[in-house]
Amino acid sequence: MSSLKTYETELDEVIDIVIKLNWTYAIFCAFYQKKQVDRDIREKHPEFFLIIHESLLCNVCTAVTLLFKGKQKETSIFSLIKRIESSNPTLSKKLVQKIGSHKSLIRKVTTIRHQVFAHRCESKSPNEVFDEVKLYLKMLGEVVILSQFVTHVLAQEVGRGKAKGFTKHLEEGARYIVKDADLVMQTFLKMVH
Repeated sequence: MSSLKTYETELDEVIDIVIKLNWTYAIFCAFYQKKQVDRDIREKHPEFFLIIHESLLCNVCTAVTLLFKGKQKETSIFSLIKRIESSNPTLSKKLVQKIGSHKSLIRKVTTIRHQVFAHRCESKSPNEVFDEVKLYLKMLGEVVILSQFVTHVLAQEVGRGKAKGFTKHLEEGARYIVKDADLVMQTFLKMVH
């Protein structure tokens, strides 16, 4: 029989997902900026950038779905909030309200995950799902920021050191990721010219 995860163990798993979500979003933004030179590169290598786009979007949608699952017995932001409910009911309520204010946005992301990436909707094509949901990169950024904020607050429940370590890891990793994505684009640029 396996033992239940501790709050800190579950928090570490959520932190790992949020950090990777942040990095994925940073790559997404770096590759799909609205710069003409980047557009030219993407047009010269459409298959490569189509697969990168699909992979990054799938990753973001899957991470958001995992993070915001409402089931108590699954590792998620909600299960962490539930764990602090008795010791800090005010904070728990505020976090649930904060997430609730983004409910429709989270639903859009999970719809894309469920109807395009994890399963195919019988009655709609992926393009029809995208057209119906109307999910934009800026919206993904809002969910990324929400996940960072809530996870940071939950990390403070363990201690300030945990929260600071989380923030430092987010910032440093994103900086390196953006530089690496720029190097990839520069390499493609050299190949195009």
